[in-house]
Amino acid sequence: MLVRLASRSVSYGMVSGPIVMGSRHMASRVVERPEKIPQPSEQVPDVTTFLKKIGRNCIEHEKHFDSWEKLMTVSSQELKNAGVDTRDRR
Repeated sequence: MLVRLASRSVSYGMVSGPIVMGSRHMASRVVERPEKIPQPSEQVPDVTTFLKKIGRNCIEHEKHFDSWEKLMTVSSQELKNAGVDTRDRR
């Protein structure tokens, strides 16, 4: 059985193809962030309220976010470099 993915051949069984690409390789690709940033709502009007609502004492990380846009666009790596724990980054 031969399956073609993104102009690469993947082989199963006795048939061989030029490149064997597993799902682990495909999962490691970087996903681009969407351009549209969610807007604050009546229930969550600002960064402080958002961090209080998600709990886990995340309010202590408020100093890392000077705006709503920064909160919604910050990468996990940037948070890691700022010393935010893995659980809080999620």
